[in-house]
Amino acid sequence: MQTNTYEGLHIVNKTQSITSDELVVEAPLQININNEAYTVVMRTPDNDQDLVLGLLYAEDIYKKSLPIPFEIVEEKYGIPSVINVSIAPDVLGKGYLNKRTLLSVSSCGICGKQQLEDIEVSVIKLRKKYLFHLKAC
Repeated sequence: MQTNTYEGLHIVNKTQSITSDELVVEAPLQININNEAYTVVMRTPDNDQDLVLGLLYAEDIYKKSLPIPFEIVEEKYGIPSVINVSIAPDVLGKGYLNKRTLLSVSSCGICGKQQLEDIEVSVIKLRKKYLFHLKAC
């Protein structure tokens, strides 16, 4: 499991101290089937091939036990972000034929998107003086 260490501010009874904490890395993965975008899922990087194979099996897209070609199409920060699996048309299951995207309810809203571009948002950067401005009642 990939983790990163981050510094944080620990506050207890108005006393502040710097602390470090390890957080699990989570990143989106776009899954293409035969070079067509299929879905985007969030995952902890590592074992992506097993994750994709399990997803394809569960969605009735590929039920064979034979390995399928798995190609990393794009990486971001050294982590695969877009992969492609090649599956012969004669072994594609019914789950692929209905062409639905994997709809999912998630707090972040990433799972079920079809392409990484679908999760990009346009935002404006807030100036620091407006952050955490609380007014006492």
